[in-house]
Amino acid sequence: MSARGTRATDELSRLGVAHVVLEYEPPERHGSAREGRPAYGLDAATALGVAPDRICKTLVAIVDGKPVLAIVPVDRTLDLKRLPAVLDDGALAHSTIFVSAGRRGLQVELAPADLLRVIGGLTAQIGVARETERRW
Repeated sequence: MSARGTRATDELSRLGVAHVVLEYEPPERHGSAREGRPAYGLDAATALGVAPDRICKTLVAIVDGKPVLAIVPVDRTLDLKRLPAVLDDGALAHSTIFVSAGRRGLQVELAPADLLRVIGGLTAQIGVARETERRW
């Protein structure tokens, strides 16, 4: 666990939400070309030894002219036909999931229900399967 907190971990602590902070060594950045970039979420799953459907990525999209926050497992892509702050309903299959703690190489593990409560979100089937090589 890092000695310094992030805005995410500080807020979870302030709200009394049970969580675990896990730090790992992220891979080096490899430029801006999509095919040259590492799959950071899948790398996090490998480093932490957990299934990719428990590691969630946070994406921002514009829907009806307004920004929305979507949280989707890293082994899926965002289906842009829905939204506000939405957690893919597949995350509810786990007692805990992992989301970014506010910087690369730092994840926070917490219950999906606690995440939903903190972000004022809802659940929906927003992730669609993508073809990826499983590296965990």
